[in-house]
Amino acid sequence: MKKIAIASKELVIDNHFGHCEEFRVFDTDGNEIVKEETIKNPGHKKGFIPEFLGNMGVNVVIASHIGEGATRLLNEKGIEMIVGASGSVETAVKEYLAGNLKSQEKSCCGHGDHDKCGGHGEGRKHEKHGKCGGHGNHGEHGKCGGNKEHGQCGGHHHE
Repeated sequence: MKKIAIASKELVIDNHFGHCEEFRVFDTDGNEIVKEETIKNPGHKKGFIPEFLGNMGVNVVIASHIGEGATRLLNEKGIEMIVGASGSVETAVKEYLAGNLKSQEKSCCGHGDHDKCGGHGEGRKHEKHGKCGGHGNHGEHGKCGGNKEHGQCGGHHHE
């Protein structure tokens, strides 16, 4: 039996593991889903989410991006990670159970190197505005997630 947690927002895989709205959690038996529940994200605190999911018995995490710290902690707990996933949560879990969903990339490089990890999707407010660490929506305001207020490759601030 596997317990799979998918970082999500409104039934779609969220762009960033630590900042997702919720986790869709599936208990499986073989290729069958036997239980499904939605768990609100308990908050982005350093090292907390991997511990939280591990304590729930999760042994597979599916996400678009996972930061370095969370990757390390999930590895330490022996939790399998599928990163680079996108689209429908339902499709992702079915594809995983069928053996068709594989990681598309390694973990996210952190908050300052978005040309390697593809960015962090929906923006979050941060006090620091790193050189290339924007959390903006890609393609909307710039290559590295910056926004109009902080330049093409700049800010984390996105309301």
